[in-house]
Amino acid sequence: MDAKKTLGFPPDATPSDKEVNLAQRKKLVEMNYRGLGGDADPKEAVNVNVVAEILKGNYRADDQPRIRRPTTEDYQPRPKREPPKTVDTIKGKPFSEGVAGVPNADWKFIAKPEWCQYPSNDTMRGYSGDCWVVFGDTPEDVIVVGIKVRKSNIIFDHDKGGNVEIEEDWDSYVVKIPKKHDLVKMAPGAVKRAVTNFKDLAVPRRPPQKFVVWPGGSLEKSAVESVKTGSGGAHLKDILLSTGMVSEDHAGLQGRKTNVEVIPHYSRDKQKRLRAERGGGAVYSYECFDFEVRVNGKSAVLNDTTVKNLKDNHFMIGVFSYDPHDNVPKNLTKLRGGFVKFPPADAIRLLYEALSGEPGWLHEVLKKASEEYVVPTKEARAAVRVVMTSA
Repeated sequence: MDAKKTLGFPPDATPSDKEVNLAQRKKLVEMNYRGLGGDADPKEAVNVNVVAEILKGNYRADDQPRIRRPTTEDYQPRPKREPPKTVDTIKGKPFSEGVAGVPNADWKFIAKPEWCQYPSNDTMRGYSGDCWVVFGDTPEDVIVVGIKVRKSNIIFDHDKGGNVEIEEDWDSYVVKIPKKHDLVKMAPGAVKRAVTNFKDLAVPRRPPQKFVVWPGGSLEKSAVESVKTGSGGAHLKDILLSTGMVSEDHAGLQGRKTNVEVIPHYSRDKQKRLRAERGGGAVYSYECFDFEVRVNGKSAVLNDTTVKNLKDNHFMIGVFSYDPHDNVPKNLTKLRGGFVKFPPADAIRLLYEALSGEPGWLHEVLKKASEEYVVPTKEARAAVRVVMTSA
């Protein structure tokens, strides 16, 4: 096919793209091409269009499109993004330095007040942490220590134009309660002072009422950080009683309701035993817990028959939703949900009715406690105290 001859060019011509376009249009007009107002069949213009593309270099002579292979000039490397430079570092103290000023004491427990929050603020964007309270005993005073940590982080400061690195920082604040003072009366105020005297800690919206506590705490960093929050809980009075810091006959404890907690403990021995009994079959995690009942600080462990009874009477699904967590207590007197919502009296009664072989004092005190929450009279509370004292 002579492309030049088709569009009216001499054999030795080298037309430009503009000249080819003009010749192409002229040819189509002569053919009365309907795309230019005529009525000729468009298929008749295919040959004209093809030879025009060949002359412009877009097609090879065999009517196949000419594929231009990319060259290195077609690739522009993407510029590397340099990470923002560090323009400032806010130094912190390790745990040992943060509690260096705390006096020595016989540490009774660590508590994490549920209302205590440690939020970000305008001057320290992206900065968060936690706070704990540690109670200790000395011959002269009860030591209440607030311990906080600022967690390490990196934030971008637009004003400084770079990253600000925030190092982990520990700090403590000590409150002393002399032994001659009423510990039950003064402890809540001491806790509040211990966690609100940090300049960058938010002021609680209400006084401390409920704590999550792990008795036997210490001032080791690992022990402090192991304290969990968000489930279970106990009044500070019950914590002081359970750790022996106040006695049962203290005037500030009279007339209060009984505090009943169930604490699950995950048992790997039980897991192995169940797996062996089932010949290596599946063992679900909720089956591998031992359960401890703590009433006003005094504890007893439930046997396997009692635990089975609790599963059969829907206690487990109502209290734990079949999802207990290791060492996270559930307070039966302050239940907040679950698939089945039990009033405290019903939850305590189900626990009492499921008992099988536990100590006699636990039978008596749970029976009295269930009655106490149905009719919370002073006489019912006093009956529980009698059982606890004589046990």
